[in-house]
Amino acid sequence: MGTMRNYVLYSIIRLALFAGVWALLYFLMPGVHWFFTGILAAVIAMLISILALGKLRQGVAANLEHSVEERRDKRRDLKTEAELDAEAEDSLLDRGE
Repeated sequence: MGTMRNYVLYSIIRLALFAGVWALLYFLMPGVHWFFTGILAAVIAMLISILALGKLRQGVAANLEHSVEERRDKRRDLKTEAELDAEAEDSLLDRGE
């Protein structure tokens, strides 16, 4: 539950940061096209999030790494069970059962 909360919180903060910077740039620079203010806002929001959200980002990355490791372990276990099943089947066929 806590891991999903971190993902959602991090995503919401980054989106809100982008939206806030974009709105600020859009209204402060009225002669500039909205697309270019969006690109500039994305770059600025990315830099701010790198500086300000480092701890939260590291937590999300650690949770993601932990999830990947758990999935790898489950795949190894499934492969082992499948190999054991295949060996048992082969031994039955070899005995003629």
